[in-house]
Amino acid sequence: MDIRKAVGNSTAVSLEDMLEARERRAAAREGLTAVWGMPIVCFSLNIPGKYKLFPQAIECFEEGTRSISRMLAAKFGAPAHVRENRAVTGCEAFYAVDGAAGELKRALLSLEESHPLGRLFDADVYDKAGRQLNRSQYGGKERRCLLCDSPVWVCVRLSRHSTDDLLRRAVGIMEDYFNGRVAEDIARLAVRALLTEACVAPKPGLVDRIGAGSHRDMDIFTFIDGSCSLFSYFREVALFCRRDDGDAPELLRRIRHFGLAAEDAMYASTGGVNTQKGAIYSLGLICAAAGYLQREGEEGMTAEALLALCSVIAREETDALRSAKPDNPTHGEALYLRHGLTGIRGEAAKGFPSVRDCALPVLREAMGQGYSLEQASVAALLHLIARADDTNMISRSDLSLYRDIQEQVRRELGRIKEIPRLITFAKRLGRRFVELNLSPGGCADLLAVAIFVDSLTDV
Repeated sequence: MDIRKAVGNSTAVSLEDMLEARERRAAAREGLTAVWGMPIVCFSLNIPGKYKLFPQAIECFEEGTRSISRMLAAKFGAPAHVRENRAVTGCEAFYAVDGAAGELKRALLSLEESHPLGRLFDADVYDKAGRQLNRSQYGGKERRCLLCDSPVWVCVRLSRHSTDDLLRRAVGIMEDYFNGRVAEDIARLAVRALLTEACVAPKPGLVDRIGAGSHRDMDIFTFIDGSCSLFSYFREVALFCRRDDGDAPELLRRIRHFGLAAEDAMYASTGGVNTQKGAIYSLGLICAAAGYLQREGEEGMTAEALLALCSVIAREETDALRSAKPDNPTHGEALYLRHGLTGIRGEAAKGFPSVRDCALPVLREAMGQGYSLEQASVAALLHLIARADDTNMISRSDLSLYRDIQEQVRRELGRIKEIPRLITFAKRLGRRFVELNLSPGGCADLLAVAIFVDSLTDV
C-alpha cells in the first residue's frame, strides 16, 4: 500500500505537535469536568505514525462517534454535552454523561472489543473528580499490536515495527470495514430490487404477489427464496470490484466464478427451479459497475455512468456470442443463431438501452407524478414488453407471435396514458399470456435492473 496515496494531502505532525495536542485535550477535559460535574468520555483514534487527519481516518472517527452516541443514548440517555474537534493532530470528541463512570467504562470497553474498527478506537473515561479509569479494572483486555498481536507495550519498547507498516495495517482495517459496508449496501439494494419486482402486480404472465401467472413450478415464495440466496453473491461481486485494481473490460472474466456459485445457491434454495438466472447476470453486472465506480471515488453515481460502465464490462460477451458455434447451444445461443437476437447479453453490452431509454424514465416519471413504485413498475414493464427482445417469450412461442404482441402493446401505450388504465390493460394482457403460456421473464429482469439502478443513483 502506498502510504502517501492512502493519506492523501494530510499534513505530517511532529512529536511536539502531538504533545501540545495532548495538553490541549487534557485542559478541555478538565474544563468540562469543572462545568458539568459528571463523568467525561474522551474519544480519539489510535492512528500510528505522523499522519492523523485524512479521509479514511475522518470516516473512521465519524463511525466511532455514531456508535458511541447510539450506545450512550440507549444505556445512559443523551449526553448533557458533546464537543468535537478536528485538527491535523487528529479528531477527538468529548461527552459529558450523567451516569456511573464504571458502567460507562464497561460499556465503552465492550464497544471497543466488539466493533470491527474497535482496535482503532480509544475511548477514555474520567470520573467526576477527573480521575481516569483503568481498562484492566473493568475487564478490558490488554491492547494488542496491530501487526503481531503481541501486547502493544512490548512492541513499542522493542521498536519491533515501523510506523509506516503500522499505519498501513490501520488503513487496511479501515478499508476492509468501509469497503464491506459499501458492498453490503449495494447487495441490499440488489435483493430489494429482486423482491420488489417479484411482488409487483399485475405482471402479465409472470409470478407476482397475486398469482403464479403462466408458471406451474414456482410462486412468490420460490422467488423470495431465490432472491435471498443471492445477497452474498451481490456483496462479493461489489466488494471484489471495489478492491480489484484491474481494468473494467477484464472484470466480467474475473467475476464469472461468482455467478456460477450464485446459480448453485439459487437452485439449492428453490429446489432446482430457475427463478433468477438472468438476474444473476444483469444485476451482477450492475453490482460490479457500482463497486468499480465506488473504487474510483465516484461520489454522485449517475444512471448514465453506471450503465455506460456496464457496456464496457459486458462488451466481450456479445463478441463471444457472435463467434460461438456450439454443438449444444443454450436458448440464448439458439435464438442468436436463428434470429440474430443477442438477448440480455446484447442489452448489457449496449449499456441496457431498454432500461436507460425506456423503463427508467417511465419509472421515474410515474413516481414523480405521485404514483407508487408498484404502479410505476407495471407501466415500465409494459413499455419493456413493447420494446425489448425478450428471448424467454420468444423461446416459449415464436418471434412472429411476439412481434404481434409487441405491436398490440405499443398501440395501447400510444392510446392510454393514465397509469390506472394501463394497470387495467396489464390485467387483460395477463389473461391472454396465461392462455398462451407466455411469460416475459427477460423484461422482468430488466424491470429489476431499472428498480436497482433507480435506487443506486442520483436522478
